[in-house]
Amino acid sequence: MTDFMQRLQSALGSAFTIERELGGGGMSRVFVARETALGRHVVIKTLPPDLAAGVNSDRFHLEVQVAAQLHHPHIVPIHNAGAADGILYYTMPLIEGESLRARLARDGELPVADAIRILRDVADALDYAHQRGIVHRDIKPDNVLLSGQHAVVTDFGVAKALVGALIDPGGRTLDDQRANVVLTGTGIALGTPAYMAPEQAAGDPRTDHRADIYATGALAYEMLTGRAPFANFSPQGMLAAHLTEIPDPVTRHRSSVPPELATLVMRCLEKRPADRPRSAGELRATLDSLVTTGGSQPRSGAATRSRRLASRPALALAAGLVIVALGAAWALRGRERPTELATASNVIAVLPFRVAGASPDLKYLHEGMIDLLAAKLTGDGGPRAVDPRSAVSAWRRAVASDGEELSQEAALGIARQLGAGQLLLGGVVGTSSNIVLNATVLGVPGGKTHAQASAEGPSDSLPALVDQLAAKLLSLGAGEGEHRLSALTSTSLPALRDYLDGQSAYRSARFEDARVKFKAALEKDSTFALAALGSIQTAGWINAGNVFQDIQRGNRLAWASRHRLS
Repeated sequence: MTDFMQRLQSALGSAFTIERELGGGGMSRVFVARETALGRHVVIKTLPPDLAAGVNSDRFHLEVQVAAQLHHPHIVPIHNAGAADGILYYTMPLIEGESLRARLARDGELPVADAIRILRDVADALDYAHQRGIVHRDIKPDNVLLSGQHAVVTDFGVAKALVGALIDPGGRTLDDQRANVVLTGTGIALGTPAYMAPEQAAGDPRTDHRADIYATGALAYEMLTGRAPFANFSPQGMLAAHLTEIPDPVTRHRSSVPPELATLVMRCLEKRPADRPRSAGELRATLDSLVTTGGSQPRSGAATRSRRLASRPALALAAGLVIVALGAAWALRGRERPTELATASNVIAVLPFRVAGASPDLKYLHEGMIDLLAAKLTGDGGPRAVDPRSAVSAWRRAVASDGEELSQEAALGIARQLGAGQLLLGGVVGTSSNIVLNATVLGVPGGKTHAQASAEGPSDSLPALVDQLAAKLLSLGAGEGEHRLSALTSTSLPALRDYLDGQSAYRSARFEDARVKFKAALEKDSTFALAALGSIQTAGWINAGNVFQDIQRGNRLAWASRHRLS
C-alpha cells in the first residue's frame, strides 16, 4: 500500500477498506474500497491536495448532495462526499464492466450501431442533468462506463461542486467567474483538451450545457473514426485547435459512416454554441431516428443539414482559412499528389503575388498577400477563400524553385485542383516610399476576367491599401460590397509584417520562429486577434515552460474577438 493509500485509509477509518487503486484522471485518483456497513464495493475518488486546500469542505459536501439527487439509469450516482486529513473525496458505486476508453484502446473504431447506442445513452443522461441545471464539463471516454448493453456517465456535478466551494485565502467563497479562473490556472475541472468546447477552452464564464454537446461530438468522432478530432496535436495544441480549426470530416477517416450520422457529429462540433443541437434532448431524438432507419434518415432531412453544414459560421471559416489551421501534419503531407475537387463558383484561390521593385523589404508580400486577402475576401453569404496553407502548398508543388513564376494556365490548374471556381492573381510594385497593389480575378477553368483592381499609396499604408483592393474586387463582382469588409488585421504596419512573417514560418514548420513573430505582432498591437490565433496555434507545437499561459492568454483574446471574425 502506497503512502497516500495508507493516509487515505487512516482518514477513512473503519467505514471503508481500500483494496486497490484503479488510476486517475486530470482531477482525481481513484480507489476501489469495500464499504463496511453495507458490505458493498464502491469507488472512492480523491481530489489533488493542493486543490483541496482551497475548497470549503462543508460547501463542497452540500454541492455534491445536489448532484447526488440525480437518479437516472445512465448516470452513476454519487453516494457521499467528505474531507479528512486534508483529503477531499467522494464515493460512487463500482460499475461492473469497462470504460469506453478501455474499449477504444482495445478495438479502435466501433461498429456504427454500437456508437449510436452509446451516444444515445450519453445524450439521455445529459438531457436529464441539463434540465436540472447541472453541466458535466468533462465528457470523455474515461467518464463513460460500459455495463452490459448500456452506457452510464460518471462524475456528474463534481465540476459544479468545485466551482461552488472554492475559497480565497481569507476564507471567502469565490464567485463563479473567479472560481473558473482558479480552476483553469490549475488545469482542474476545466475539462480534457481532446474534448473541450472552444468557449470552455477560452474560459468564457457564459459556458453552458452546449459545451457538453460539443464534447459528445468529439466523443462520437472518436468512436466512429478511432481518433479524437485533433489527435495529432499536443494537449496544448488541442486547446488552440478547438478554437481555431475545423476537424476533418468523419467520412474522410471512415467512408462507411452514414452521411446523416457524420453530419450530426460535425454539427455537435460547431465552433459557435448556437450552431450545435439546441439541447441533449434534440441530439437524443435525432439519434433515435437514426436507430429506426439503420443509421440514415430520409434524404430531405439530410439535405437540410448538409446545406447548414456547408454554410459553416464565419468564425470557423476565418479561423481555418486565415490562421492556416491544418497544423504541422499538413506541412509534412504537402508533397502528396492532390486530388482534384469539383469547383465551386464562390470559392476563390489566392496564389502568391509577383513582387517587383527596388525595395527588398517587400518580398514578404509574395506569400503574405494570400493571408491578407483570404481574410478580407471571406464573408458570411459571400465568397470563401481557399485555406492559405493549401494554396501555398499547391503552388510549391507546381514550381521547381521559389523564384519561379507559373503561367496563367498552370495557375488555373492549381485553382481547379483546390476546388476553386475563381482564381486571384496579383502583383506588388514598390519602392521604399510608395507601393502599388494589382489584382485580377479569373474564372476557372476558362480564365475569363471577372474583376480587376489596383490600389496605390505610401508604403506605410499597406493595411489600408489591402482594404481598398479587396473592397474594389468585391464590388466589381468577386462577391459582396465594401460594407462586408471586417477589421481582421492590424492597422500597425510593423505588427502586420511580424504577423505575415509568422505565417510564413508556420507554413514551413518553423514553429519557434513563428511563435516569436506572432508574439512580436501582439506586442505591437495587443488587439490583433489574428496574431493571437496564430500564437496559440503555434504554441501547441513547442515545448516551452509558459506555453499554457500563452495559449490561455491567446484564447481569451481570440474568443473575445470572435465577432470580428464573423
